[in-house]
Amino acid sequence: MTAVPFEQSYAGILRKHVGDQRIITPGPRAVIVDDTGDVLLVRRSDDDTWVMPTRSTAP
Repeated sequence: MTAVPFEQSYAGILRKHVGDQRIITPGPRAVIVDDTGDVLLVRRSDDDTWVMPTRSTAP
């Protein structure tokens, strides 16, 4: 599986149409907790913050 360049992705095409207006894209979320109570988080590569995993991003 190869990554699609952002410009060719759904979010990239939408961004081309709306410019810098905010895009709200609802999506499913779940809090994943292990047996010890630890919550699954991912570290963002752009600002190094820890967040819940999501499926889409927009610059």
